[in-house]
Amino acid sequence: MKPFPGHIAAVVPLSVGVWTALLGLDDPDPLRRATSLLGLVLLVHVGGLVISSAGQPAPAGGGDSFRYAPGRYYWAVSASLLGAAFLAVFAVDIARTGGAAWLITALFGGLAAVFAAIAGTALLLAPGRIVLTSAGIHQRSILHEHFVPWTAVTAVRANPARPGRFANITVRVAPAGGARVRRPLGGLSTMLTGLPDMVVSAYWLGAAAAPAFRALSHYAEHPAERPGLAAPRDVAGVC
Repeated sequence: MKPFPGHIAAVVPLSVGVWTALLGLDDPDPLRRATSLLGLVLLVHVGGLVISSAGQPAPAGGGDSFRYAPGRYYWAVSASLLGAAFLAVFAVDIARTGGAAWLITALFGGLAAVFAAIAGTALLLAPGRIVLTSAGIHQRSILHEHFVPWTAVTAVRANPARPGRFANITVRVAPAGGARVRRPLGGLSTMLTGLPDMVVSAYWLGAAAAPAFRALSHYAEHPAERPGLAAPRDVAGVC
């Protein structure tokens, strides 16, 4: 299963971006050369991010615990950090023009802060994983932690990839079902993670996506077997 169907479509814009960045390396202005260099390295990492989503790394974990693919953290976090650096340098370059350019500078500076915050949160919560416990499901994701009691689970669905979106596993959660969430980025975590449902991207799970879906579906449908799962010892910190 391809987690994301847009690999070929990404070739043209990435190639144009790399060519533009290479041309910028000849600019006599040192700051603009630095911007072009950062842009070039960023595009290489974005390309690596796209290519990595086409492969299927070996499953990490199994049984009642499924780890996110470690190698994919490098591409995603590096791209976010490089994006933050590129936007920050670009904002400084624009600020030199003076006048009303401060508005654009503020915009790009704010975007740089968002990318840096996303990368920092991903590193703080790494490594991501899904753990099935006797009490419920614990997700330690890229931007948040989520614990859903089995009694709050209403359905487990596998959603195929479509243009602009990775395949994912969605655990539907009943309102006021006792789920707990820790959001280091506040509302931004909510916007980017599909809350209040538990959404697990196939990109992060890699080859473990299918086994994780089977396990989630099995224990959602067979409550008598849940006492055999691990005790929820590592979810106390999820508020």
